[in-house]
Amino acid sequence: MKRREFLQRLAYGTAGCLFASAGAASPQIQNKEPQVRLPYKIGIRQASLRNPGDPSKGMVGDIGTFKVARDIPGIAGVELQVAGSRPNMRDLSVACRFKAEADRWGLNIPSTAGVWDHAIWGPTAGLDLLDSIRATEILGARVMLVAFFRKNTGMERRRLRGSGCSGRCG
Repeated sequence: MKRREFLQRLAYGTAGCLFASAGAASPQIQNKEPQVRLPYKIGIRQASLRNPGDPSKGMVGDIGTFKVARDIPGIAGVELQVAGSRPNMRDLSVACRFKAEADRWGLNIPSTAGVWDHAIWGPTAGLDLLDSIRATEILGARVMLVAFFRKNTGMERRRLRGSGCSGRCG
């Protein structure tokens, strides 16, 4: 089962349970206390989204990310990639446009990832990280995933499958 199918089934199942429980009691018997919000929200990674016009292309760097995510039932937010595409979130005007687009579609940007443009251990790593922090702040995200792997771990050659990785991971 693909991630998108899983999320759709999860959203439909949750919505079905909520509607069934809301209609189970008659209006006279229903509790008058305010509704309790679920303690969690479901988000999706921008890197996991596919372009609806061409599924072979991803949505990283695409301002249409939020429209596509909004069409998936139950999605409340999108984790954005900072680097690795053009336009790049380190261009602060691009980050502002993405933030405005998220607000337009009513979606959160809870976190960012993909902060490295260059080698993690390269001479520009510190600047890449600082620029990524600035972009994350502008986007309003409260979490930034900064992945560090030891040099030459072979991660670039491995494919991650399922919920873990096969072999030794950094």
